Amino acid sequence: MLLLGAALLPAQKITTDFNESLDFSAFKTYSWKKTKAAANDIADNRIRTSIAAQMSKKGFTEAESGGDVQITYRVTSKDKKETERMPNMNRRGGHSGSTRTTHIYTQGTLLIDILDGKSKELIWRATCRDSVSDPEKFEKNLASDVEKAFKKFPPKKK
Repeated sequence: MLLLGAALLPAQKITTDFNESLDFSAFKTYSWKKTKAAANDIADNRIRTSIAAQMSKKGFTEAESGGDVQITYRVTSKDKKETERMPNMNRRGGHSGSTRTTHIYTQGTLLIDILDGKSKELIWRATCRDSVSDPEKFEKNLASDVEKAFKKFPPKKK
């Protein structure tokens, strides 16, 4: 669902936000908050696997329940339209108007939330936006998007 589109379409955009006053080094385990967030079980499994791989790389251990942090996520999609103007050139090299091209694509968004396991307050959020073009590339691009989202996780206390 979160896939790279054609060159003219918007590229992936990944942003993160977190509670800057929190010391993330105290967290060692995670568990999943019970939600049904993906359109189907296959997509749900791929998303969970990608997130779990990144948590493992960061030294976190999965707990059946009661983890230091809880992870949840949501997936949404929205049809978008982008119009581009290209100048027309005449035989003498001058401009003779322009051609308008419209690209219609679907933008998928994966929102990953990490909550404090005790207080249940949101402590970290990643938003991954990408154009959705080819379902066959879903797993490859999903893993890449999630890896980029977790690049600076856990954040260091300032």
